[in-house]
Formats: sequence, structure tokens, C-alpha cells
Amino acid sequence: MDYIELTGYAASAFLIVSFAMKNVVWLRILNSVGAFLFIVYGILKNALPVTITNVLILGLNLYYLTGYWRKKNNS
Repeated sequence: MDYIELTGYAASAFLIVSFAMKNVVWLRILNSVGAFLFIVYGILKNALPVTITNVLILGLNLYYLTGYWRKKNNS
């Protein structure tokens, strides 16, 4: 097993664990890590659909996390 495959498995593990979270913030954080790893995996495998999909997922997670933290700091 090479490092590219390990990256893909790690990304999958983070995504699976993220969906077990009850706390939405932790779900988005772990999902973001998984999405980032899938971006790396997609680039290394030259798999544009994987890369594009996970760039969008990571962007959405960061958007919602940023909004959550801004709202929390303004309260």
C-alpha cells in the first residue's frame, strides 16, 4: 500500500467518523479534514471529479464554521 492509497483511506475514515458526531461543529471540522485529504488524494490520482467535489465540500464546511464562530463571538 502506497502513501496515495493511505491518504484515500484516511480521508474515508475522517468522513465516516464525522457522520457519527452529534455536535454539528465537530461534524464539520472532521468532515473538513476528510475533504482536505480527498483533495490531496484527487490531485495525486489526477481525479478531477474527486478534487472538485471536495473543494466545494470544504468550502461549504468552512463557510458554515466561520459563520458559527462569528455568531458565537458576537453573542
